[in-house]
Amino acid sequence: MTSCPYCHRRAMSLWRKCVLGPDTPIACTTCGKSVGVPWIAVVAAIPIALGIVAAVRWPLPWSVAGLVAGLMLYVAIQRYAIPLVGRDS
Repeated sequence: MTSCPYCHRRAMSLWRKCVLGPDTPIACTTCGKSVGVPWIAVVAAIPIALGIVAAVRWPLPWSVAGLVAGLMLYVAIQRYAIPLVGRDS
């Protein structure tokens, strides 16, 4: 769901969307209008936090697996559940 809410074309890469915060809108790469993620996107970081806890608390093979699983779940949430929204300001 990295399509622009204005022009409905690809606004940014998935990686850029994953590091985008709700208070830092950027310009769409196609139309140039300001887009961002809603504040609910902060909740998507919970799997990363749980993955870090797993990396610290679990023994070695499981700690790496927990961290990787948390990162993969975060990217999946960003890709399929968090929409881009327009930032008209």
